[in-house]
Amino acid sequence: MSAFGGKADIRNSGSDSGDRQDSLGGLGRRRITRWAKGTRSMETELEGTWFAESATLGGEAAPKIVGQRLSFNGDRFRITKEGKLLFGGNFSVDAAAEPPSIQFEQSETQTLSGSWLGIYELDGNTLRICDNAPDMTKPRPKNFGECAAAGYVLIRFSR
Repeated sequence: MSAFGGKADIRNSGSDSGDRQDSLGGLGRRRITRWAKGTRSMETELEGTWFAESATLGGEAAPKIVGQRLSFNGDRFRITKEGKLLFGGNFSVDAAAEPPSIQFEQSETQTLSGSWLGIYELDGNTLRICDNAPDMTKPRPKNFGECAAAGYVLIRFSR
């Protein structure tokens, strides 16, 4: 999730704990953040609540997804809208994969229950996730260009 070329630069992430991040610059606004061994986990960086600002489903605008809130707490996630639980369960990430991968194990509701395989991009307070939740028979997308195909959802979140 590689079209993310560029030179790696190690810099202080601004954390009081001295965590270091390895940012790979890429094309345009694309930037992937990887975490060096022994520092805060990517799960920690995702922690908190994210607001869905835009979404596409199979390449078409998906306005019903806009306004959903995605919350990460430890290894758990929940997706709500207007206070109602839509999805929830466990999640895991592989920040070293290219592109970085995410897997959701949706088990808290009957709708779309199962494993959602996706990719993500974290750029400051913007998070993009593309996954196969609409069609779990689809493989994990290899890049964000594949997210326009049927069976994939692409959501841009902010916090």
